[in-house]
Amino acid sequence: MSYKKYNDYELLYMVRENDENSKNCLLEKYYPIIKSISLFYYNKYIGFGYDLDDFIQEALLAFYRAIDTFDESRDVLFYTYLCVCIHRKFSSFCRIFTTNKNISNTYFASLDDYQVADESVNIYKTMEFNDTSNRLRQVLLDLTFEESCIYELKINNFKYKEIALLLDTDIRNVQSKYNKVSKIINNKLANY
Repeated sequence: MSYKKYNDYELLYMVRENDENSKNCLLEKYYPIIKSISLFYYNKYIGFGYDLDDFIQEALLAFYRAIDTFDESRDVLFYTYLCVCIHRKFSSFCRIFTTNKNISNTYFASLDDYQVADESVNIYKTMEFNDTSNRLRQVLLDLTFEESCIYELKINNFKYKEIALLLDTDIRNVQSKYNKVSKIINNKLANY
C-alpha cells in the first residue's frame, strides 16, 4: 500500500477503521518530517544527554496522538496539525530537562567517555571537525522550519516533486528554497 495513492483524509479514515497498513502509510509519508523536527530539537539541546533516538521517539508519540486527535471539521491540514503537535511535545519534553533543578545533572560525564584505549588520536583534527560541525549546526539552526525540512529531505534523496507533495507546496518553491539554503551553507562555511 503506497501513501501516494491516497490523501491524508482517506488514510486517517482507514486508520480509524483499525487498518494498520494505512497507519504505516501515514508514518512512511511523514517520517522525514518527524525526523527533521527531531533533528532540529536534538541539535538545539545537544548537550543535555539525550540521543537523537530519544527525540525521534518523542516525535513518534506526538505523531500517534495527532492521528487520534485530528479533527477534519477544523479546516486545517493534517500536516500542519502534526507539526504543531510535535513542536508542543518537544516544548514540554525539553522543559523537563532544562529546569533549574535538573540542569546540573545533564552536565555530568563519566571519565570512561574520554578514555581512548590503544588508539592515537590527533586532538587538532578532532577539534577542527567539531568546529566545522558546530558551524554547520549553527547555520542549520538559523534556517526557517520550512527551509530546514526541504534541506533535510533533499539530502535524504527525496526528489523535488516528493518534497512538494509532503510539504504541500509548489515544486518551484522547493527548488528555490533548496538552492537558497545550499548557497547560505556554502557561503557560511567558506567564510569561516
